[in-house]
Amino acid sequence: MKMPVKLNETDENGIVYTEEAIKQSCENANGKPIVTYSEKGERIIGVASDVRYEEGHILINGYLYAGGTIETVLFDNSKQVISMEIAGFGLCK
Repeated sequence: MKMPVKLNETDENGIVYTEEAIKQSCENANGKPIVTYSEKGERIIGVASDVRYEEGHILINGYLYAGGTIETVLFDNSKQVISMEIAGFGLCK
């Protein structure tokens, strides 16, 4: 997952983040849950295995608890998977 970050300017929540604050937070984010939010509340759908800051984005690699494979993938510039390692298999409710 690649999340854009606004640096040194007010974001949609009225908060200003420095690049150093984002970098430091990423250093301690491995193992944190990946969460979705809805009117029913929050739901953990996975776990982050590698989090880092790069060029205005937080990059998150992790595992999702969903149907199909649980894998670590490598993308090329056209966003096609060129390499993957299957870590497990997921089942849906």
